[in-house]
Amino acid sequence: MALLGIKDRYLKCLRDNRLLGYSGHGDKYWYTQADVDRFLSLNVTALRSGVIFEMSRIL
Repeated sequence: MALLGIKDRYLKCLRDNRLLGYSGHGDKYWYTQADVDRFLSLNVTALRSGVIFEMSRIL
C-alpha cells in the first residue's frame, strides 16, 4: 500500500464497497491495470477535490 500512498483499511473499504475490482487469493489481493484505470476515471473529480483522500484519513 505504500506504493499507492494509501492505507490498507482504505483499500479494504474500496473492495468492500465494490468501488475497485480485484482478485484475491489467501491474504493477497491483485488489482489489474484496467480496474485501477476504471476506478480513477470514474472518481477523478472526487480525487481532485480531495474527497476520497479525506475519507481515507477517517478510515
